Amino acid sequence: MCHGARGEGSAGPALENLIETWPLCSDQVEWIAVGSEGWRARHGATYGAPDKPVAGGMPAHEDQLTPEEMRRVAAFERAEYGGLDPEAALTQCEVVHD
Repeated sequence: MCHGARGEGSAGPALENLIETWPLCSDQVEWIAVGSEGWRARHGATYGAPDKPVAGGMPAHEDQLTPEEMRRVAAFERAEYGGLDPEAALTQCEVVHD
């Protein structure tokens, strides 16, 4: 909802450059887990490889999603919006295959 139905952006930013922002899936998963306020508290006023200013209200999801679910969300975003091969995205994000 926040990033638009196709990742084009809405209340949150577009996801088309998320691979450039998050070259490491583990960093993207941490962002999903702690949100903008948690990231700011842990890492400072910027995020991602391009050192974007932390702004907006990315909510923390660590109380709603399991670590595996957050890795799956990141893998989905990397494949669907970042253009990665789905298997490569699952491997990058260390998703356990069912």
